[in-house]
Amino acid sequence: KTFAFGTDAREREESDSFVSLSPTAETAAELDALRLSLDAARAECVASAARLEARERETQETRDVLDAVREQAREATAQVSALNEEAASLRETLKRARAELASKTSALADADAPRA
Repeated sequence: KTFAFGTDAREREESDSFVSLSPTAETAAELDALRLSLDAARAECVASAARLEARERETQETRDVLDAVREQAREATAQVSALNEEAASLRETLKRARAELASKTSALADADAPRA
């Protein structure tokens, strides 16, 4: 017997272009093709999973670096804030020292004035 899709037995026998396959050979060929397709799909899945895993590692490494940079930025901001406070305190101290010096200079000039 021969099999073909969409034809009856007599048409199949009369057709010159018909390729005869036994049901077992046809089924085996289809199964082989399906197995090859499945193996290819599995291989692609494995490759995709490996790419995904690598990408997730890269993403985590980038997040870790970003977190470290953010922490450094927080520390730097705190240091800048502390330095700004210290600078403001020093400016205030300098301002008081200049005022005191001006006052003493004026007092000294006033003390020297009667002598002249």
